[in-house]
Amino acid sequence: MRTAQQLFDESINHLRLQGKKSAGQIEWDGTVRCAYLADDGCKCAIGVFITAEAYLPELEGKTVKRLIDDKLLPDELHNELSPHLDLLRELQSAHDLVPVEEWEERFQMVAKKHNLIYSPKE
Repeated sequence: MRTAQQLFDESINHLRLQGKKSAGQIEWDGTVRCAYLADDGCKCAIGVFITAEAYLPELEGKTVKRLIDDKLLPDELHNELSPHLDLLRELQSAHDLVPVEEWEERFQMVAKKHNLIYSPKE
């Protein structure tokens, strides 16, 4: 079971390497919905924890809170992530709502709020 610090580090390091949002479906108004797993292979801040075997297209469009509340993830992953729901919601929000060029500032804020260590991007 990963700690909050390990989940935080894995998520932000993944996003840093990817360097862009995981874009999915385009809505009727032209907005792009973020995806746990995009067609181009990109993953969001939470999608990085979902293995290929655990991924289902039905997960898309649901918040991480809903994935956990409705037990839509495999038991082991559910049990690992559920104690860290507040952190995961903030990571999901950072990916989905914050421009990429502002991610680092948001990561720093999330780390401070959750008493985690923020290591600046190298």
